[in-house]
Amino acid sequence: FRSSHAGHVPQELLKATKENFDKRKEERAKKIPLSQDIKRKLKEKDTDPPVLRFREDGTFTILQVADQHISIGKYAICDDIDDEQRQYPCSDLNTTAFVNRMIDLEDPDLIVFTGDNVYGNHGGHPIEALELAFSAAIDREIPWAAVFGNHDDMSLALTRTDMMEWISSQPFSVSSAGPDFGDLCVGNYRLNVLENDINSNVSLLTLYFLDSRAYSEEDDIDGYDWIHQNQIDWFNNQVQEVINNSLPNLPPNAMGFWHIPIPEYNNASDNINETVGYHGETICSPQYNSGFGNALIQSNTIRTVSVGHDHNNNFCSPYEGIALCYGGGTGYGTYGEVGLSRMERIFKVTQEGASISSHKRLDDTDCTVYNNQTLYPFQVPPN
Repeated sequence: FRSSHAGHVPQELLKATKENFDKRKEERAKKIPLSQDIKRKLKEKDTDPPVLRFREDGTFTILQVADQHISIGKYAICDDIDDEQRQYPCSDLNTTAFVNRMIDLEDPDLIVFTGDNVYGNHGGHPIEALELAFSAAIDREIPWAAVFGNHDDMSLALTRTDMMEWISSQPFSVSSAGPDFGDLCVGNYRLNVLENDINSNVSLLTLYFLDSRAYSEEDDIDGYDWIHQNQIDWFNNQVQEVINNSLPNLPPNAMGFWHIPIPEYNNASDNINETVGYHGETICSPQYNSGFGNALIQSNTIRTVSVGHDHNNNFCSPYEGIALCYGGGTGYGTYGEVGLSRMERIFKVTQEGASISSHKRLDDTDCTVYNNQTLYPFQVPPN
């Protein structure tokens, strides 16, 4: 059930990564001018974002794409692949090809990119990396939403604010910057999935997206950053707004997406008998618990949360009525585990939001379906 290795980020490496991140942040603060090419692409605007609606059969399908780590396209080198895979060319293009295969098989209504979409400090043009990372959704004309991970903005060229400005301007993007929490926290927003009737504005499902930030800004707390109090306050206000708009009916069920797992993932994964999927590495959550998990529970509407960050974890575990899930690693240009296929998670919301199930597909010859289960109400599938 558990892999023997201790995790993908030794403390000394994490400290060095944070120091590098801090240095880049200081350099960006000097307001390095953007190139004319980047400015031009940032100013490209599309029509209004698409409206999300359930299908006539009462279903809504979400494809989660976690940790692509796109960098230099066809010149990228694949990590942690087996000897057979090394006989063939492998690069970022394998990652985007996998996303396209998933679209063919699952026909999603929304694609959610849960951070580390690009490898910000691995060279290449940051806009070109973004274009490749989201090309499948844009080219296939499918609505898509994105949040940031701890690697997306590690280049000097673009801040999170710059990147979200580009992302939100692209065709079929439903992403937005959300409230102004500064350049280190961008992309906190809510989406409503409406009933099928084109003349109706009745929401049957709520989707929350948050920026889990990158590395701790506190000198006395090492490791990763966390969901801050201003984000928790924003979330609570959004929940109350949904409740008020739903009266006299109950508010719709809700799902949450961000990058870094909250500390409660550690508690959930201890429940081995109800954990479905692979726990292949240490859960790399923040050392500080900001209380966001309690806010999720108290909302009484969040049914599932799904994150990325830990590429070799792909499980779902129940915690206080919420299914805490991982998307599984998608990208080939980053670490994985030899013998563990890259994978993506699919959420199928049925009965107009009343039920949520999920499965994963492996990037093998048949895109094998893996761990098909009901998340709300939570059920452990039979062996």
